[in-house]
Amino acid sequence: ALASAAQVALWPLVRQGWQEQFLFWANKTGMATQVVLRTSGVPWLGDIPSPFLQAALPSAVQWWSGLVLCAVLLLVAQRLPDALLPVRYLLRFVVVVQATAQVYFYRYAASYPYDSLTYLNDVVEQAAQLWFFLPWFLALIYLVLTQCAWRYLLLVGLCAVYLAVLTPLQYSLHAWLLMQGSLLWHPALYLLGTLLVQIVALIGLYSWAATWRAP
Repeated sequence: ALASAAQVALWPLVRQGWQEQFLFWANKTGMATQVVLRTSGVPWLGDIPSPFLQAALPSAVQWWSGLVLCAVLLLVAQRLPDALLPVRYLLRFVVVVQATAQVYFYRYAASYPYDSLTYLNDVVEQAAQLWFFLPWFLALIYLVLTQCAWRYLLLVGLCAVYLAVLTPLQYSLHAWLLMQGSLLWHPALYLLGTLLVQIVALIGLYSWAATWRAP
């Protein structure tokens, strides 16, 4: 409860930091004229800043570029040594996801049901909700291992800071990739680059905290 109350108190600063970061990267990457900020009302969170980008459907050049990239990744995966077997399977999974998108946009591009406007707003909302659930989620899985309050609060603080810093960088990159590469990359970004990245990072911090055994 103490950690959650601290997050509620700090949320206005985090929200302002996200807005400033989105604006900063929009200007730095040349998206200032194509990315603006919009807010979305979420219960108990208030307005959340997020990139506003109207990504286009892929052109012929973009589609062929995606196909070439799939071929390159598949070739790299085939040539990796056995010691890097997990990386080989990861690359193959990326190729499967992107190849599926290639086929879909080749046949049914005009009927693609998603747009970048809703996508970017939704994933930032998800990150904000995950940020608020951290104290309770970590309490359920970490306090089983230890009853040390300061270690738990330190873990919550590390995860909260990491997620607060990661979110605007992560989704500014998504906006830039969608602007440069079109909606062709939306399926891969959504499946491989949203909550999956954040949760893997949090699992890494949790795993480190699980080794804090010294008195």
